[in-house]
Amino acid sequence: AGDWYAAKAHVDAVQHLRPMRARWNRHGLGHMLAVDSLIKVTSSDFAVSGIKRAEDGDGVIVRVYNIAPRDAEGSIDVPKLRGDVAMTNLNEDEIAPIPRVGGQVLLAARTNEIVTLRFRRE
Repeated sequence: AGDWYAAKAHVDAVQHLRPMRARWNRHGLGHMLAVDSLIKVTSSDFAVSGIKRAEDGDGVIVRVYNIAPRDAEGSIDVPKLRGDVAMTNLNEDEIAPIPRVGGQVLLAARTNEIVTLRFRRE
């Protein structure tokens, strides 16, 4: 018994999708290993909905949303980008800087809330 959330159906669904692959881009900033981590999210309550270069070219935008039927907490990190982190709106306008705690950014979101973060290089 239980519901889709308790059964972690959202995790199984993502695992059955085609795996995410990095795309070669001649304007890339570096190299990644064949097996590497572009982003680390500590809670399965947060689904990554987008990773892209910022429209102004200053950093990487990461969007996550809380799929849990309750408020959720977790942390997120982009290990290759060690500079400043800021919360932005969907237009990528900065709302507030976010400090790193132990190298990661702590997240808290209401159910169905979208969180957009800008990670910058040092």
